[in-house]
Amino acid sequence: MAAKGLKTGKSNSIGLIIPYLSSAFQSQILEGAQQTALEYNVNLIFMQSRENEKIEKECLQALIQQNIDGIIIAPSANSSISYLKQSKKQVPLVLVDRIDFELDSPKIGVDSEFGAYQATRHLLENGRKEILVLAGRKKFRG
Repeated sequence: MAAKGLKTGKSNSIGLIIPYLSSAFQSQILEGAQQTALEYNVNLIFMQSRENEKIEKECLQALIQQNIDGIIIAPSANSSISYLKQSKKQVPLVLVDRIDFELDSPKIGVDSEFGAYQATRHLLENGRKEILVLAGRKKFRG
């Protein structure tokens, strides 16, 4: 496969950067990416940023230096938008989970507002009248 990469200029590899593998949601992202990579005979290189901007930059640099064909990234809560833009000039990026970054790139996320609407509607249709909503901070970045 390495010889083919020299001929085509492609590594047949994609990178995946998530903050923590211990997060159930983010481990599902890894599982789905790995399954799809296997189906398409593509190598998946996984890295953790540990919610640390410096580590995230190091992960991006390492993957770009390996001539990776693309990177799927769940940006950390304090990612540098300028660094993501700079990285996108070198390799295609797909943002997943935290997609509120102003970056012209494909993004995969959850429509929380619509999901909350559906859940509330379901509860009301089933006779529930006292509904409590617990939510975290509105924005992940300061």
